[in-house]
Amino acid sequence: MKIRFIEHLYLFFMLLLLYPIFVFTNGKTLALDLTSISDQDISNIMPLIIDKDGSKVVSDVKFTNEIIVLDQPLSESEPKRVLKQLLNDYISRTSDILNDIENGDISIQNPELKSHIKSTLNANKYCLETSFRDFESDTIDSDVKYYLTKYHDNTVVITRTEDGISTTHYDTVDIDLVMSNPDNIIKNSLSMEGGIKRASVENIKNIIRDLKENSSSVGSIEAYVVSPILESNLRRMGFQHVQQGC
Repeated sequence: MKIRFIEHLYLFFMLLLLYPIFVFTNGKTLALDLTSISDQDISNIMPLIIDKDGSKVVSDVKFTNEIIVLDQPLSESEPKRVLKQLLNDYISRTSDILNDIENGDISIQNPELKSHIKSTLNANKYCLETSFRDFESDTIDSDVKYYLTKYHDNTVVITRTEDGISTTHYDTVDIDLVMSNPDNIIKNSLSMEGGIKRASVENIKNIIRDLKENSSSVGSIEAYVVSPILESNLRRMGFQHVQQGC
């Protein structure tokens, strides 16, 4: 199931409705030349955890990573069934959090911050729902992978990738969707105890590690980004802006 162009276009208009300034400022395609990445660049990064006083401490527990390839039906893949349930749980949890913000159970006094958090959660929910369709339809496609980054077995970041356009020189992999645990979005946004930081960076590094180790024909990764945080993380890894032609 090829979702890149149609889903990216739909995501653009969804975010345009939710948070127009955000989209016009940040919607762009970034690309990374894998040959420019050294082993040191993709070494593991330790989590930062928000303490009870709002400070950030480096954890002595490493992130763990899991890769799920959609090359088998649900009936034959326990990881695929588990991920389907996780996505469904995160969609439901996002709705609960949004309701709690609306009715005041989660109090956010700053109107601008409140609007930003709601927009982030809605965009994240859209990505979760889009990914969930892979599992509702039981997509079987070895070109589609999900990369999960976990802390203490708690899945913090999920990224969907798909093989992109091949050239005479190398293959390309596209980062289609990047999703977060909705509780972690709230905790990080409000500097609440238990917030987990750096998971997105570790997730990106794991994608690169996997491609360099197991897919030697892949020479480039592309990602369409609308999040300034994700863009910053990608640029730190060496991703650069790609001008799109007509």
